[in-house]
Amino acid sequence: MAVKKVKVTIEGVEGSALLMHRFPMEPVHAIEKKSKEEQAEIAAYRDEETKELYIPGVAIQRALIAAAVYSKGKGRASLQKPVAACVFVSPDQCGLGTTDYKIDARPVVISATKGRIVRYRPRLDQWEVRFTLDYDPEMLTEAQLRTVVDDAGAKVGLLDFRPERKGPFGRFMVTKWEK
Repeated sequence: MAVKKVKVTIEGVEGSALLMHRFPMEPVHAIEKKSKEEQAEIAAYRDEETKELYIPGVAIQRALIAAAVYSKGKGRASLQKPVAACVFVSPDQCGLGTTDYKIDARPVVISATKGRIVRYRPRLDQWEVRFTLDYDPEMLTEAQLRTVVDDAGAKVGLLDFRPERKGPFGRFMVTKWEK
């Protein structure tokens, strides 16, 4: 498998902030009793060493896999299986170049209890991220990959309350595409 690489830069489209909600790996006791600042910080994707905010590479990869259903592959199949098999994102933590965010407060429904609570999450109104895509050109052409990335930005989005989850956040456009 001859792997090809594409360096990609994306930025949020106007009016589509990035909303974070990291799943805490450490137990969080009584999150409702914490201040809104503490709740937002718990939900932030933040590098422990540099304190820079980031998007997990796996979140970008999942968005690409979800967007591949909009592109036709061989026969009646979509490109979802080829994208899942041969497209990989690096680095694991795609830095956003900032340590600051605004706190977003909005009601959410807890599916287990059907109750509504206010959730405080980090929000970046303007954002840009760079990453590298590794792919197998025998399974996917560069033009098909570009279409999948464009569809991910318009129809799927990244992180919390994105279009795929019936929300307006996390939409993006490609600003740089380098072989």
